[in-house]
Amino acid sequence: MGVLICETHGQQFIRLVSPALRSASIEHRSFSRSDLCKVRHVYFDGEKETWFWCDRDATRRFAIPLERPLSEDEYWGLPLPLEPVCPRCFDEWLKKNTIDAR
Repeated sequence: MGVLICETHGQQFIRLVSPALRSASIEHRSFSRSDLCKVRHVYFDGEKETWFWCDRDATRRFAIPLERPLSEDEYWGLPLPLEPVCPRCFDEWLKKNTIDAR
């Protein structure tokens, strides 16, 4: 997992999101919960599961399944470039958009 230096929160582990969500969160634009997706994926040969946030448009364009976790190979083969954000800033943005981060 990577680390970034946030101007507000200092050193933080990164959270990966789709480019549209990164832009919206940095620009403090509103986003509808119905346009957000948590995409689950597995790693370490299926032993662990984690997730990233994606916009619904990208899940449609890149045919990203939401009904099951992506395999490790599917995750690393995604044509969608995921981008890093400060997790605390992103959670604050979600909260301002009345979106539960869980």
